[in-house]
Amino acid sequence: MAGVLDAAFDREQLRGLSRDLAVIDLDGPPTARWLSDRLYLALQTEGTMIYAPVWEGGQYAMGAFALSGIGARNEGRLRERFDSHIRATSDVWSLYDPAAVSKEQRNRVVAGHHRQAMEGVLGRIGRGLAADEQSRRASLFAKARDGFETWGTLDATAHRVLVCDGPRLLAWVGAVQHDPFASRRARLLQALAGPMQRRFVLEERLGVPTQHTGLVPALLDQIPGPAYLVNRKRRVVACNAVGARRLAGDPRRAQRFASSAMGHPDATVIDLSIRGVPNHQLVLERDVQELPSGFTLLATRYRLTRRELEVLSHLGQGRSNRAIAAALGCGERTVETHVSRVLEKTDCASRAELVALAWRCGSAPA
Repeated sequence: MAGVLDAAFDREQLRGLSRDLAVIDLDGPPTARWLSDRLYLALQTEGTMIYAPVWEGGQYAMGAFALSGIGARNEGRLRERFDSHIRATSDVWSLYDPAAVSKEQRNRVVAGHHRQAMEGVLGRIGRGLAADEQSRRASLFAKARDGFETWGTLDATAHRVLVCDGPRLLAWVGAVQHDPFASRRARLLQALAGPMQRRFVLEERLGVPTQHTGLVPALLDQIPGPAYLVNRKRRVVACNAVGARRLAGDPRRAQRFASSAMGHPDATVIDLSIRGVPNHQLVLERDVQELPSGFTLLATRYRLTRRELEVLSHLGQGRSNRAIAAALGCGERTVETHVSRVLEKTDCASRAELVALAWRCGSAPA
């Protein structure tokens, strides 16, 4: 009977957390804060931690940080300790590289014992390093060990998920337990890996930090393509500059698109919850430009996929990988892959040569 009740509880927690991760509450607490608290209750564990590293000034630093349960009263001190540690660790971290997380660790539950992990790292430090570098690294990981002792988890097992966009770390999400970690807890955490990954990727795409901004206009203006705020009556009540131009050029078409975007192949619809205001939706339109004939001819000649043609069209506008990724809603590494495939198919040595070839296709006689 207890197993049946546990399964029902887990299903309820999974539905609720998945739903809340899909809604951006501009007037709510930081994502890391409420998610840590919710996971603490859902996993019924001793404690949870969430942190999001940020790259600034040529080094990693601590962005969002939240603790629930064990160690929560030392949250400020722990944040400072972990921040100091990752700022000082300019190279690969103890168990993974935040810029290139291995495939087997991305967006999946991995278990590890803190004391054993620290001792293993310290045991590997001396291999092939100069004496001063050995000393520096030993000092770093001794401080990290002190951090786990302050957290109260040096002898605990952590089940964590490295939430990644491609190989890049967006957030560390973990639960700690001194007693054996129930398999159902691990399954629930794994089931939440996908919704968490979509949430952190979405926040980064929209320019929303892991703490809320509360400013709808600022949010909209950071979106590269047309973006509309739609009320529950399906009317556009706000838009960004690109959306305003689209509305001015063809208001009926833009309004129809925004009001019936659910399920549209060129639309992304996001629920927004703002305290004191009826629920709204953010509608993002893929900014599809009419392509010059040379680009479509090249795509036909070399059998490019639709996605490869989209990437090619953005290259023709002189956009960077980062801008293309934001426009298409994918990672920069994905864009790099598409570009490499197009270059290989067309036998071009560079992007400039590729774009020139596309324009020549358009000017060539039929």
